[in-house]
Amino acid sequence: MKYIFLLLFVFIPALQAHAAEGTPWEAPFPDMNVPMTAEGEVLTAPLCFRVINDAPYMLMGSLYTNYYTDKERRKARHTSNFRLEPGQSQPYCSYGPFYEGQKLDLVLRSLVPLFSCRTAVHSDIHLKGEILESGGTRSWATCHD
Repeated sequence: MKYIFLLLFVFIPALQAHAAEGTPWEAPFPDMNVPMTAEGEVLTAPLCFRVINDAPYMLMGSLYTNYYTDKERRKARHTSNFRLEPGQSQPYCSYGPFYEGQKLDLVLRSLVPLFSCRTAVHSDIHLKGEILESGGTRSWATCHD
């Protein structure tokens, strides 16, 4: 019985060393939330901007980065949700990963998506809207190239 424990004591570390050989090296980032295996550009300093609600009513939405692969090898992306009252603004900063041209996906929604675009974040994003004569609303954003 004591030989079985001795055998396991020698065998398990050998398996762990073999498993570590196939592990890719990951470089450290200034913010550990920034992934190494990103599909888009990742910056060492964040890009900062504001989302401003210019509509005469409350707007909700989300900002999405490009995809990355996390430590468990799952495909994911960073998401930030917002709910802005008329005239309210919210500052954001992102390291990415960005889509080409340092862009993020923007989606305005209620229960369903109302508007979406891929916008550069080099300046503020203004949310727009109007109340229609029919009683509904039309919402959009100024998206940058």
